[in-house]
Amino acid sequence: MIFEAAEKIANAVLYEGYLLYPYRLSAIKNQKRWTFGEVPAGAATGMECLFEGPAAARLTVRLRFLHECGSSIEERDVMAEGTISKGRGEFYFESLGGAFEWQAENGGEGLFKIVLRIENRSAEPVSLLSCHALFAAEEGAFVSMTDPKAGVCVQRGLWPILLERGLLLAAPILLPDHPTIAPESPRDLFDGTEIDEILSLRIQTLTEAEKEEIRKGDERGRKLLERTEALSSEQLLALHGGRRPVFKAGDRVRLRPQGRADIMDLALAGREATIVAVEEDFEGRFHLAVTVADDPGSDLGQAGFPGHRFYFGPEELEAL
Repeated sequence: MIFEAAEKIANAVLYEGYLLYPYRLSAIKNQKRWTFGEVPAGAATGMECLFEGPAAARLTVRLRFLHECGSSIEERDVMAEGTISKGRGEFYFESLGGAFEWQAENGGEGLFKIVLRIENRSAEPVSLLSCHALFAAEEGAFVSMTDPKAGVCVQRGLWPILLERGLLLAAPILLPDHPTIAPESPRDLFDGTEIDEILSLRIQTLTEAEKEEIRKGDERGRKLLERTEALSSEQLLALHGGRRPVFKAGDRVRLRPQGRADIMDLALAGREATIVAVEEDFEGRFHLAVTVADDPGSDLGQAGFPGHRFYFGPEELEAL
């Protein structure tokens, strides 16, 4: 349950580039898959991130990757628990084995620098594919890589992506903080960075011979083709997307502060709130005034009193 909020984006990372258009294994681009997150036997990957909180805080690390077993691909998921200070886990799957560990260094100013290292110790030439990790801290908060203080961190194949205050994704591809899957993207096309509408239309233009090759090939490719061909005109039109709800007074939202201007940005991150006003400054920028859901003084915020009313940009709010 602690990783529930990360499931969708983590699965998108796990299968990013797994099978690309035209979804035929004979296609040149699919001769060499998993261009992100591959850790060959004898190699290692890792990252560094900053954490603000006690060194004794409990930390759970979840390592995830794909394992090529002959003609099949298996998902691998390994969990390890420890503290911010240190922790370790090992894994063994048939011909594949390795370990991952983390330890914290004093980063000054109440911060700790967590260093993660993942090793592939396999004796045979088998790789960890789409390798990534999830961090969940019971208390404290991870620091965004956009924060100037994070400049002391060195990345070695993985990049820390802030999901929530105490939830972080160590990803093999660069993503913005608080990434989400577009609501218009209900199916797995193995390319979270592409536009579903374009890919779906392209799939429908494949020849019958090309489609037949997909059906006889990879099982996930076959299911992708079946789902795409079964799309109704209404479902296909819904993929056009591009429009997002316009916030208005009364809307319920989740706060995703990006500025980290003060301690309130940390305290309010991930909290539910209600928009009470939409205001425009002299430079034409819009600011949304909100009251926090569990604030006992929210009625004062609704009345316009400071201390119980907070302002955010539209890009810092997530519709509920």
